Amino acid sequence: MTPGGRAGTRRGKGRAAGLMLVKPRSSIEIAQHEELERALRRLARGEDPARVLDELSRRLANRLLHAPTKALHEADGEALARLSSLAWG
Repeated sequence: MTPGGRAGTRRGKGRAAGLMLVKPRSSIEIAQHEELERALRRLARGEDPARVLDELSRRLANRLLHAPTKALHEADGEALARLSSLAWG
């Protein structure tokens, strides 16, 4: 296929999507590391492991969902329609 053809377009979109995932993946890894370190410090102080794990899972979920939730709240109707079509077909 020619460079401007359909296959080239798909390849370009795939590369762009991959680049878009680098920052979020990095942010997720940072959040994971920070929350794990926090939990380990609490365990080292002798805090209840069940409580520490419960808070670890809650804090990590909140951190991971914060940006997407904020973006949804700030999105206009057209953006929400596009997201909905991507998510639900």
